[in-house]
Amino acid sequence: MKLLPFYSMAAVLLYSASGNAAGDRIISDDAIVQGGLCVGQDCVSGELYSHPPLKLKENNLRVRLTDTSTIAEPVRVEGPDYYYEYTINDSWVLVANSYANGGANYFAIERTTIGTLYYLSDGTAPNYMCYQKGTNFPYPNPSEATADDMDIVVVGVIPEGGQWKTPYCNYQVVPQLFNGIYFDRTDGVAIGRGAEVLAGTVALGNGENLRRLAHVAHALND
Repeated sequence: MKLLPFYSMAAVLLYSASGNAAGDRIISDDAIVQGGLCVGQDCVSGELYSHPPLKLKENNLRVRLTDTSTIAEPVRVEGPDYYYEYTINDSWVLVANSYANGGANYFAIERTTIGTLYYLSDGTAPNYMCYQKGTNFPYPNPSEATADDMDIVVVGVIPEGGQWKTPYCNYQVVPQLFNGIYFDRTDGVAIGRGAEVLAGTVALGNGENLRRLAHVAHALND
């Protein structure tokens, strides 16, 4: 039997241990990947890539964006006879599909600690933006798109104590509200400027101005 010097045996053991270790790796310089990159528990050897070259592959995929320059802030939401308080964190989560097995298929954006879906799309509708009236430029602050750009009209009788308010194009934590709902005596409801009131119908537009109903997260499973 050939004897190895002590330092040679130590080097072999160290190499074997490091080769099988599955610990965190910190790269302090730029990292360049010229081929495809797959991240997730379901990535396999020989993974196929087309476009784009980055693939996130896992059940119930979540991507978290954390801004370390911000701090958590308290928020208080008040209603006519209630209020609730919570804390907004510094990170957002991109959500692909429901947590539950066999749940809904969708893409959503969540802000941590709230658990509320701000944008949700099942892939059948385009994205929406708040644009300044008569221009192609979005509002610097969506909360500025208020009554100046829309008619606030209520036709009919609002029951005592009823709010009859709905959020409009706004992605702030506390929605800005307006009373752009039309009613008549035939149980018809029209929502939005220029919407036509029809008997027994909830309308968003009219025959010449068709509108798409968005942000219906809780109705996707119905």
